Amino acid sequence: MTTSKAKTFIGFAVRKGAFAINVNTIERIKKAYLLVVCGSAGENTKKKSLALSKKFGCDIITMTDGTLAELLKKEKAKVIAITDINLAKAIKENSKEGFREGI
Repeated sequence: MTTSKAKTFIGFAVRKGAFAINVNTIERIKKAYLLVVCGSAGENTKKKSLALSKKFGCDIITMTDGTLAELLKKEKAKVIAITDINLAKAIKENSKEGFREGI
């Protein structure tokens, strides 16, 4: 199984420490450039993610291939905020496969 480029860039963001996972943590950061929501996220998480997207003025994409928990190896990961502008752009540009725009 091959990993999409967007998933690889999410991995780079994690290794760099340019991320925050889950709504409660994301609410406390100062700036995010991209939000990635797991397709299996609940309605409440999706609503809060939309509100955070408006707060930060950033785009939001939904992962449709696999789950964030599997990708990040974090059991309850449903949302990740990317805090590095260049990695956010790279993820967004390469999110054609396994992702969709919005929630």
